[in-house]
Amino acid sequence: MKLRYYADSYKKDEHEVILEKLKRINRELNIEVEIERVKKRHGAITGFPGEIRESKVENIYDRDFSYNRALSSNIGEPPSSAFKNAKGTRKTITGYVGLVSDNLQWATRFRGTPREDYDGNSSKYTISFLNQVLENGKPELESKIKNQQDSGERSVVNQFIESEVIEGDAEREVPVGTSVALNEDQSRRTQNVARQLSTRNVDIVIKGEQYHWVIEAKKAYNSNSFDTVLGQAIVSDALYRQDKNLEEQETQKAVVFGKGPTNIAGQLSIMGFLVGLAKSKDVEVFIADEESGFICLTEELQK
Repeated sequence: MKLRYYADSYKKDEHEVILEKLKRINRELNIEVEIERVKKRHGAITGFPGEIRESKVENIYDRDFSYNRALSSNIGEPPSSAFKNAKGTRKTITGYVGLVSDNLQWATRFRGTPREDYDGNSSKYTISFLNQVLENGKPELESKIKNQQDSGERSVVNQFIESEVIEGDAEREVPVGTSVALNEDQSRRTQNVARQLSTRNVDIVIKGEQYHWVIEAKKAYNSNSFDTVLGQAIVSDALYRQDKNLEEQETQKAVVFGKGPTNIAGQLSIMGFLVGLAKSKDVEVFIADEESGFICLTEELQK
């Protein structure tokens, strides 16, 4: 893994701090560093231990950020909302630092450091993140990449789509919430907060003959995953309808599990209750089945 600085940050002193911290990280932690200089603002860079490339911001955005599913998964929202202005007309990557393993896996979201009263995840800010790397070492980098733990969910998504249990045009990791976050009358800081709160990716959207299926997936069924995915499906559906200007009856919510409980017979009662609860919220529940691929528990438990 290596760190890539998308230079130059707007403020000269901020730019110089980033360069010094990257040099220290390379020297003290033996982590490779490099620079993509997409906006030259502050003169020549000397004494840097890694490669320095000068590139057009449009080319680098298309290469590293655009349609990057790993990046989207690791930062929790689509790059199109995280690294563009509210109108979607300008790329906002200068001053950020990314974590690269083959391709871009994770990146900071804001320049510099947060305000003193900020109580969120400070590693989203470039200089704060570099400070954390210096303090915690390589484990700080590893903590940003969750692709390995999410590979099970991606496998469930692929299997469900390939099973064709629901016919229609399927899309993976569909960004939603952008219409809620877009308010041109708000300040840039407020727009950034709105994007963090409202934008996310839906695991699967299938455009069928009757309606659009809005589907969230989990690797396996358990009490925590059921509670989480049920809420995700309800929120994702609302945001999707808002973005697409659809009525409630034009979409269908669903959740998918790649694996059921070990002792399914012993949990039929509670599962029946929970699936009934999901049905009352108009959420269909699918679970993987060795014989038939996927079954709809909502239908099976009503037989």
